[in-house]
Amino acid sequence: MKHTPAALQQAHQSLSAAVAGHRAAQSGLSKFNEAEQARRRLEAQRTLEQAIAAAGDLAQAASAEAGQEIENIAMRLDVADISDLLPVGRMGEAAQRSSFINDDCMTMSADMLLRRLTAVTEGSDQVSRLLHHRYASRRLLALAEAGQLTMDPGGKPAVPPGASEHLGLLVGAVASLRASLDGPAEKLARQQAESLAVAAGDLQAEAIRISFAVERYGSPGVALSR
Repeated sequence: MKHTPAALQQAHQSLSAAVAGHRAAQSGLSKFNEAEQARRRLEAQRTLEQAIAAAGDLAQAASAEAGQEIENIAMRLDVADISDLLPVGRMGEAAQRSSFINDDCMTMSADMLLRRLTAVTEGSDQVSRLLHHRYASRRLLALAEAGQLTMDPGGKPAVPPGASEHLGLLVGAVASLRASLDGPAEKLARQQAESLAVAAGDLQAEAIRISFAVERYGSPGVALSR
C-alpha cells in the first residue's frame, strides 16, 4: 500500500511540532513590538493550519486506501473462478456439489442456513467452504433485493433496524465463513489494511480536535495524545 502507519505517525509528529511552535510563538511575543507580534502570530497560525490540513488530507487518503484494500481482498474471493481457488484434484467434486449447495443456500430458511454455515465454517472441507460462501453471499444479495436487508456504503448486505435476529446472525455467519477462507497472504494484507485504517482514524481525530480548539479558543489546547 502507498500509505503506511509509519507515515501517519510521522504526520502526528509534524502536527505536534506545529502545535509546539504555535505555543512558543504565543508565549514569547512580549519582547517584540506590535507589528512583529502580529507577524509572528500570523506565521505561527499559518504553519499550524497547514499542518492540520496536511494531516487531515493524509488521514483521509490513507483511510480510503485501507478501505479499498479490504474491499479488494474480499472481491478477489467473490469474483474468482472456483477453479482458481481449489487444487486440480477437487474440481470434479466441486462441480458435482455446486448445484446442490446453491439450491440449499437459496431455499433454506434463515435459521437452517445459519446452522449449516456455522457447521461448514467450523469444518475443514475447503470445497464446502468455498461453495457455501459463494452461494450464501448470493442469498444475502437476494434478501437485499427483496428489501429484507439493506446495503452498506461498501455495497455489502447489512441488517436494517427491526430485522429478525436470524437475519442478523446469518449476515454474521457469512462474514465469518468469508474470514475462514483467507490464506496467510490475505490475512496479513487484511491486518495491515485494518492497522492503517485505525492509524488514519486516530490522526483524523487529532487533526479535528486541534482545529476545533484553535477555532474555538485560539489555542491548540491540551497536549497531543501521541
